[in-house]
Amino acid sequence: MDDRISIIVSTYKRKEQLKRLLESFSRLRCSCPLEFIIIDNASCDGTEDVVTGWIPTIDCALVKYHILPERAPLAHSRNVGISLSTGNIIAFTDDDCMVDPAWAEHLYQRLTGCLDCAGVGGRVLPLGDDIYSRYNTVYRVLEPPRHINAVIGANCMFRKQPVVDAGLFDEYFIILGGEEIALCMKLWLNGYRFGFEETGIVYHDYRAGLKNFITTFYHYGNGERILYEYQLTGYLRYMQYPEQIYNNLAFRNRRLFQLVFFLRMIYGILHQYRVPGSLSRSYQERLMLNCLYALHQVSYHLGRGTFSGKLSKAVEKYLADRPDCLLTIDPDANNLIPVLEITNDTIPSVLKPGRTVPSSITIKNPHPDRFVSAGFLVTLEYEADSTIFYQTPKPQEMIFFPMTEMVYNFPLASPQKEQKTGIRLFIATPHGARLSGTRDKQITIASEAPDPDTKNTSVKAL
Repeated sequence: MDDRISIIVSTYKRKEQLKRLLESFSRLRCSCPLEFIIIDNASCDGTEDVVTGWIPTIDCALVKYHILPERAPLAHSRNVGISLSTGNIIAFTDDDCMVDPAWAEHLYQRLTGCLDCAGVGGRVLPLGDDIYSRYNTVYRVLEPPRHINAVIGANCMFRKQPVVDAGLFDEYFIILGGEEIALCMKLWLNGYRFGFEETGIVYHDYRAGLKNFITTFYHYGNGERILYEYQLTGYLRYMQYPEQIYNNLAFRNRRLFQLVFFLRMIYGILHQYRVPGSLSRSYQERLMLNCLYALHQVSYHLGRGTFSGKLSKAVEKYLADRPDCLLTIDPDANNLIPVLEITNDTIPSVLKPGRTVPSSITIKNPHPDRFVSAGFLVTLEYEADSTIFYQTPKPQEMIFFPMTEMVYNFPLASPQKEQKTGIRLFIATPHGARLSGTRDKQITIASEAPDPDTKNTSVKAL
């Protein structure tokens, strides 16, 4: 079947901004046939006149205009648009945007050139020059994350069939925020990946005003909260979230986690001068951007429920409703089949005698749908005779989520004796039963060794 791109826009009471978007649609140049689908979310402000006046000017593409009987969530209106589409490729932008003439072509070429991609996103540049527009541009708020495991609804294109197979947009998002991330999560868990096209450009008209700024990021955080409340195990596998780094605190000592997270957030706010492009700006503008960054973080995490421990409460509720999903390791067990894996570590290969350095290990629960609760000791033993090279002094309790990696931080104290030796790294119960397979390492202990570079460790030890 030949490709056709169905471009879907949901609109509500923004007739002037929609008119600007439709005019930019008229200038689109694309080698693939286009179809425009406008979903009017019961605007009743003259939007119908704008759309019906624009339709006769389009003679090279199909146009469908559908008015919903009453206002509905964005996820629903987008699903209606998908149901009306005839293209095997679907694209989305918003009614407060306008598109570059080559936007659809660039996204289309990127999408069709990547066989394992279900979707691609592009750049979002500002229409205005106010501080809020500059902030969203500097921090690339409406662009895919650096690790590109999602695309953003203001500028994205998908293969239609994977979206249909994944169940479309989830309509439990009744407040704006989170619906496209939830769709991308389902696609990612189905094995699809996402791409980014720098030249696929959309221009966005950001809402000005401090109240709008705070509300927007609160809604983004609230969308993430809704996502983990409705699809917990998928969220735990897909997202990068602060509780993952501080698992042993977040799910055992919430107050300490809140303190550590808050201090880490403050540290990040104070170091925003390192943001790309910020050094070329005036001191006053950098200060304003830093203040907005602080409001962004606080608003987002208030909406997400980070400070109140809502994710840990969601995990507790999930396990209370499904007790068979939790495997609790008996701390007195002395004969176990390993149920966990050590996938990474930051243990230096060269140490000074008697020196203590911050280290970490990354532990994965490979089971697809079972949580594992265990108390463990990080153990390093000599390969030669299986005696202890180092062991953490106290058992640490952690909950390991299905198909998810958790980072555990600890201070590593090296022996006093200079030596070069092979060691085996694993985690074990207090009675010595191994909870994981082994990870082999070569370690040199020498008094003339340089201090290990701990700056490259993924997480600092607490």
